[in-house]
Amino acid sequence: MNGHISDEYAGYLRTEKYDKEPYRRKEFIINCEKPFNAETRPDLLPRSFYVPNDLFFVRNHAPVPVLKSEEEFRLRVEGIVAFPLLLSLQDLKTKFRKHTVTAVLQCAGNRRTEMSRIKPIQGVPWLHGAAGNAVWSGVLLKDVLMAAGVYPNKAEHVEFEGADLPPEEDNRRGYLASIPLKKALDEGEEVLLAYEMNGEVLPRDHGYPLRAIVPGFVGARSVKWLSRIICKMDSSDGFFMTKDYKYLPSSMDFENVDWTSTPPIMNLSVQCAICDPMPNTKLSQGPYKIRGYALTGKGEHIMRVELSVNGSKEWQEAKLIKGEKIANREIPKRITAGIKDWSWVLWELVVDIKPPMIITARAIDSACNTQPEVPLWNLRGVMNNSWHKINILPLSSAL
Repeated sequence: MNGHISDEYAGYLRTEKYDKEPYRRKEFIINCEKPFNAETRPDLLPRSFYVPNDLFFVRNHAPVPVLKSEEEFRLRVEGIVAFPLLLSLQDLKTKFRKHTVTAVLQCAGNRRTEMSRIKPIQGVPWLHGAAGNAVWSGVLLKDVLMAAGVYPNKAEHVEFEGADLPPEEDNRRGYLASIPLKKALDEGEEVLLAYEMNGEVLPRDHGYPLRAIVPGFVGARSVKWLSRIICKMDSSDGFFMTKDYKYLPSSMDFENVDWTSTPPIMNLSVQCAICDPMPNTKLSQGPYKIRGYALTGKGEHIMRVELSVNGSKEWQEAKLIKGEKIANREIPKRITAGIKDWSWVLWELVVDIKPPMIITARAIDSACNTQPEVPLWNLRGVMNNSWHKINILPLSSAL
């Protein structure tokens, strides 16, 4: 494996074939079969504060690796550390305290399809279902790095390596991404090595048996099928850090792109989407409960969601739904000022439907960040957080 992590240490059967893929539910909107990329049907998202594991959006870059057995799994922790570690899953569960965090994940390409209507874009054609909220349990990355004796005055970044084999990564390495060591060592940032999702063992599509969860960052940094952690001076030189998941200037296209001009995307931006009704739904006149989600990054929380039914001339404030329940038990929701919040909110508002019409939604977070009115086109079609608009048609429409 050219000096990189091997099947012997990781305990995976790493493959370039798609003959051992997990079962997926038919309710997904499938945007790519190989590798599998599918989003939750948006109208299903507001039904639960937590997206069920088997309906949570899937963003894969390669075939799903197969773990030989949990007993054979090993996580390597190395680089600029005093005590390199080789940890089994049992080591993680018994030698480190368990930590649980509620966090939303969102693909950086969520809502790319809307941006592609401005100008063509290469990438998975996501609608607005590439986001999901879940309860994640595992161990704090900070605790593992401290056990390895990380040198914070020498290392500045933490690189994650997955066991999957994206064709974009050379030297047969797995998917690579890194985060600043400062975030990893801040207990308040709650960066997790997760082995549970919504109180259950991680599904294969979501990183079984171990993945990184980096709250407040785009999903591309929460590496799945985690096999190796490397403390280093520089950020990762992997493809998905250097030539993808970057917010490039709108003046750049594939003819003049300069990947070095922009740093990798990290933080989520404030986002809001209408989930029910779906775009181009035919409705009769009368009251209808509009529902959706809103999220943001940096541990802020959504302060307000507003809807307009008359071309943004007037705005109405939606009701935010912050209650949490999973497995028939309530989980305290942290919205107190000064405490970081990593989850989304669901929202709803009853409006008077008079089709044909356009419904517009926007959100404002606790730092007063809001959304641009129109999509800001960029080469990779990432980070579209413009006002979300859906068209409602009359029942007599012949679309």
